[in-house]
Amino acid sequence: MNFVFLGQNRSLFNLLKTYVCGENDSFSHFDDGLSLLKILILNDSGVDLILLEHDRYKGFADFFFILLSSRNLIIPLVYIGASNSGEHGRIAEWISENEIQYDIQTLHSFLPAFNKISSALEKPDIKSLLEKPPSSDKFNTEEKLLVRKSKLCPVDVLRNQTDLTGPAYYLLKFLYKNRCREVSINEIEDFLNLNGGNEKTRKNVIYAYISRLRKCIDSVPLCKMEILRTRRGFYKLLLR
Repeated sequence: MNFVFLGQNRSLFNLLKTYVCGENDSFSHFDDGLSLLKILILNDSGVDLILLEHDRYKGFADFFFILLSSRNLIIPLVYIGASNSGEHGRIAEWISENEIQYDIQTLHSFLPAFNKISSALEKPDIKSLLEKPPSSDKFNTEEKLLVRKSKLCPVDVLRNQTDLTGPAYYLLKFLYKNRCREVSINEIEDFLNLNGGNEKTRKNVIYAYISRLRKCIDSVPLCKMEILRTRRGFYKLLLR
């Protein structure tokens, strides 16, 4: 597995590399988030997992997620130093933080890596590093601008700009969470828990929600989302 550590703590990187990397693994280091993004987007670098120094890059995650998913790059993000809840709670937090971006099956495939990283964080030398007070210089000017622009995911931005509420809003969140794949009408029906009426009626309800979502998206000129019908009975949310 190819790991990347994003942060300024070189000592923490070296220790993580020692404890996490197996014989067939690699571990790279970046202290500049924008440089890492450019490499990921412009070059097929084969990164599997990104570890972020929490105190420095917590606010940068949404921007990472949006850019990576727009290129269909499935790379979960793991915060280092974010939790004091022990190994089990720490892994649950990592899954929860990535769940809105990636489906749960994808995240479960990363559990061995999550377990290895979490065990490394219990090592005394790493714990002592994480207990030190964080640096006050978190972002450069360009990174600060990107963080301010990306605190909300596109779904919540659209909700703030329109009257999108109720089941249609939750359907859009579902499509956004699963935007790396096409979603079937049956999956949407199960998600919305539509159990009244006949099959045709339930499908018409879903079509009405999708129509409403499209109208909301079209009403916001700068909205970067688009709902596509990929084939009969299947839809996919794209980020332009």
